[in-house]
Amino acid sequence: MDVRFVESLADRAARGGKARVIVLCPWLKGLPPQTGIWVSAMPIHDVNDFVDDDGPLTSARQRHLPYYLGLFALDRFRSPERLLERLRSRGVERIVNLPSVSFFDGRSTSILESLDLGFEQELEFLRLAKLKGLRVALCARRSALSTIADMDMFDTVLCHEGPRSIFELWQPPNRSDV
Repeated sequence: MDVRFVESLADRAARGGKARVIVLCPWLKGLPPQTGIWVSAMPIHDVNDFVDDDGPLTSARQRHLPYYLGLFALDRFRSPERLLERLRSRGVERIVNLPSVSFFDGRSTSILESLDLGFEQELEFLRLAKLKGLRVALCARRSALSTIADMDMFDTVLCHEGPRSIFELWQPPNRSDV
């Protein structure tokens, strides 16, 4: 398995197996394991509310695990600057835009884009995160990859073909330091 999604780095799944990329998704708590990743993009909860907690995201013992934090890039409750500052203050070094609006297609995508909640806005957030010193991975539909000019800014890409598809890793050219 290339990608493993975990609710906590204390999960056995985070420590065992052969995942090349671990994505910490605190917002998975309470969502069905089979569909939680996909359902998480729906407006059913404040996906990033864990950012405002005072406790540590990970224990000192778990910080050695190379993980990306799944973060909703289009958070309307927190400014991008505040969100990224808070993550940095809590020791987060890597993020990925997950859940992502790339889970949607067709009419849903058009509606989101008309509200400035589209994939381009996610990319803008990730660019800002990179400028602020974070390592960044991208979650995107495979069909969108050819439209992104600055692919080299991403450590890796979690590609998918839409709901219930398998996430596969795509390595940007000249990147092997994930």
